[in-house]
This record gives sequence, C-alpha cells and structure tokens, in this order.
Amino acid sequence: MKAKKSKKATAALLTIVFTLVLLISSIASCEQTIWDCPECGKTGNSGNYCGSCKHPAPWIEETKSPGTESRENAAAADTTTKAELTARVKELTDKLAAVEKAKDEAEAQVAELTKTASEAAVAAVSAISAKAELEGQVRELTEKLAVSESAAKTAAEEASKAKDAAVAAARTELETQVKELKEKLAAAEAMITELNKAAEARAGAATTEKSDIESFKTVGNIVTFGQYEQDNNTNNGKEPIEWIVLDYDKKNSKALLLSKYGLDAKKYNDQSESSSWEKCTLCTWLNGAFLQSAFLKEQQDAILMTAVDNSASQGYSGWGTYGGSNVKNRIFLLSYAEANRYLNVTIGNKRNVEARIAPTTYAIANEASTISNYQTPEGADAGWWWLRSPGYYQHNAALVNSGGYLASRDVTSDDVCVRPALWINLMSGIF
Repeated sequence: MKAKKSKKATAALLTIVFTLVLLISSIASCEQTIWDCPECGKTGNSGNYCGSCKHPAPWIEETKSPGTESRENAAAADTTTKAELTARVKELTDKLAAVEKAKDEAEAQVAELTKTASEAAVAAVSAISAKAELEGQVRELTEKLAVSESAAKTAAEEASKAKDAAVAAARTELETQVKELKEKLAAAEAMITELNKAAEARAGAATTEKSDIESFKTVGNIVTFGQYEQDNNTNNGKEPIEWIVLDYDKKNSKALLLSKYGLDAKKYNDQSESSSWEKCTLCTWLNGAFLQSAFLKEQQDAILMTAVDNSASQGYSGWGTYGGSNVKNRIFLLSYAEANRYLNVTIGNKRNVEARIAPTTYAIANEASTISNYQTPEGADAGWWWLRSPGYYQHNAALVNSGGYLASRDVTSDDVCVRPALWINLMSGIF
C-alpha cells in the first residue's frame, strides 16, 4: 500500500516540475525576446511593451488606440502578468517542496518496506532452507521406515514360514510316530490273537478225549484240524479246516484226510510248460506257505511224511502222459487213481455228486470258478479242483470238473480250487 502511494507522489512531483519548467520558460521567453517598436522606432525592446512609448509587442493584441492610457494600462497589465506569474511560480515551488517532502517520506517508507521485504526475504530463504532440510530429514526417515517395514515384513514372513515348516515337520513326525504305533499295536494285537488261538489249540489238543481220536478212525466223518482263512474276513481270524476222513490205517494208526471245501484258487504251475507234480509250483506252495500258515508246530509234527506215487498207474491211462518221479510230501493232492478209488471219479461220470466241492468265500475272492448247473450235496454251486496227475497234454494237469468227473486244463489256469490231502499220525501228542 505504501509503495503504491510512493508511486503516486512521484507522478505528481513530475507533473509539477514539468509545469514549473514551462512557466519559467514562458517568463524567460517574455523577458528575453528582443523586438523593435513600430510606433516610435525604439530598438532592443525585450518585454511585452515598448520601453519608450509603451506600444505593445507584436504578439500583444491592442484593444485600444495607442495613447497614454493604453500604455499605462499595458504597463500595468504587464506588471500584473509578471506578478501573477511570480505568484504562480511561488505556488508551484511550494507545491514542489511539498511534493518533494511527500516523495522523501514515500522514499523513506519505501526504504523501510525494502528493508522489511529484505528481512522477510532473508527469513523466507531461511524458512525455505529449513523446510528443505526438514523435507530431506522426513524423506530420509521415510526411507528408513520403509526399509524397516520391509525388513520387519521379511522377518515376519520368514518367521511365519519357519513356524509353518516346524509345525509341518512336527505334524509329520507325530503322524509317522502315530502310524508306527498303530502298526505296532496292530502287530501286537495280531500276535496276541495268534497266541490266543495257539493257546486254545494247544488246550484243545491237550484236552482231546478218546472219542475225538475215534472220530478220525471212522471213514466218512468230518473232523477239524488246523486253521485257514475261509470267510474272507481277516478281522475275525482264520477258521478251522474241515476234513473228510477218506481212509484209516489201523495197523499204523494213521488216517487219510481230504479237505471238505476248496480252500483256495491257485495255478498248478506258474509257467505253461511240460509239468509234473514233483516240480510244479503248487506242490511247493502246499508244503511251504500253506503248511506253515494252516498248522501249529505240534500239528505239523502230527502230519506224516508220505511217499507220493506218481507212476503211470496213478494217472488216466487213456492220456498216456508222464506223471514224474515219486516224491515225499506232507501235503499233497489226490491222484486220478485215488480220486477214483475214494470218490468214484471217472472220465464219464458227470453226475458224481460225491466228488463235487464248494469253494470257500475266500477261494471265490481269489477267482475260483463255480458252475450253477452243478450243486454239491449241501446245495452250493460246485467248482473244479486239481488232481496231481498229468492231463491230456504234458502241459495240462488232471482235475475233477464241477460235475464230479475227470477233465484236463492248462497248468496255468488260476480258477481251479486247491483241495489238500494228508496222512495224520493218530499216535502224536496232540491226541
């Protein structure tokens, strides 16, 4: 605001100075212009009127005829004009002085304002510098905070991952331990079950009465001896094996037993090739895995080692195939001759109900075949069962068809039942 007033004062001062210069120039002009009087001829006049006759200068217009009165009036007018001009000059000079004073005051105010503005500028520069410094500090702190937050986030993520990994590892270890404990528990339970069954079998064998021994001496009786899975439910353990007493040797106190049911389904031999009982995989299985699985140690000791006849007389003469060498087995299959002797099996007797058997549920689960057209004496669908004699070809084995008659199949057929036979010593310690 003060700066604005200073500018206005300066403008007014310039206007007054310009006007004063013009007035002074006019006065000087009036005083200095030299002219010759046309009336009296006086030369060297410098005013508005002749210095001799008072005749007006050429630039002064006469209103009256030249004379004394006119010249007096002209002189008086000239004098008046000079006085007015002088007064005017004085007035302008006073105004000039007032304007100069106002100018000085304005300049003083401007100087004060300039000083204040300079101080304000210095303060502003300081403030800007301080602001820049603060902004730099804020930026530095922000960057440090961002780095700290990033590091904290990274550390938190790594800690979370480490925690998750530790929890997963601990869970896996616990699950493994639980699994191992369950397996050990299951094994212990299975062992306890087997031990209980063995104890029961031993207790039963130890308490067998003479009448039980007598049941093994009667041909056609059904007796129990050993255990094998039959209902296909392993949770309830193995079931007692039922046997038909086929023969009794009183002199040697032994009995020939044949399983009542088809206990399992197995190939006669794993390879389709020229085969015989002594070398087939079924003979190996019966006298190995089956023997160990189905009978306790004392029961195995009661099973006699039998001389198994594989001569031509044991096979079907119409086929003329080779039965192999004689062997000694504890468990064996009936030959064609033995099946004919004990069960009336022939090649043409298709209504031989006596020779038909039903596979167990476990044997059927292992692919044992049954034929609904043929029924066992109990009314069950009948299956096929292997004999140890050779079949029609050397890579065949003889079997009893579901109808109860003699037939022949490739040794790799896996839907034929296994019907074990054995001689048991009735003088053993289990009786």
